[in-house]
Amino acid sequence: MDKEPPSISFLENLDTDLILGFAGIFALLFCTAIVSGAEVAFFSLTQKDLDDASIESPEKIKILNRLLERPKKLLATLLVANNFINIGVVILFSLIGKNLFENIASPILKFSVEVILITFLILLFGEVLPKIYANRNHVRFAKLIVFSIAVLDKLLSPISLPMRSLTIYLQNKLGKQKSNFSVDQLSQ
Repeated sequence: MDKEPPSISFLENLDTDLILGFAGIFALLFCTAIVSGAEVAFFSLTQKDLDDASIESPEKIKILNRLLERPKKLLATLLVANNFINIGVVILFSLIGKNLFENIASPILKFSVEVILITFLILLFGEVLPKIYANRNHVRFAKLIVFSIAVLDKLLSPISLPMRSLTIYLQNKLGKQKSNFSVDQLSQ
């Protein structure tokens, strides 16, 4: 009897849970990248950017303006969404990490490897790269994702509205802090 080609034996050894886990992590990292990029893109838009873009995409800019009318609510929505997504990434990675790192005997080393790896993945693909891209292409990025963020804003309103109210309350209660440093002192 002939031996099976290596590609077929490789496919037989693949763990479906592992593949689905990686697909889920990839999807969640993509979502966190979108939300992180949205934070930078939306809050870097100037009125001139919005005016220029409204000629080409009036409906998108109308929605963008509506979202930007309540910046604290928008920020709360983005932060809540990002935290939920990142928690999902960590949970999924923890589940597949049991199989992925089963050869590591020390639980402390296993945990450390998992934490370092997932932290690196979230920071690089979910925070740093999307924010750099969104900063350089803020108008295009904002127009591309405005509908998704508007839906997210509606879905997370029960959480983001109380957060916004609490933030405003705390700002009023604590007052604006004055800085004792001048720009000249900081530049020295």
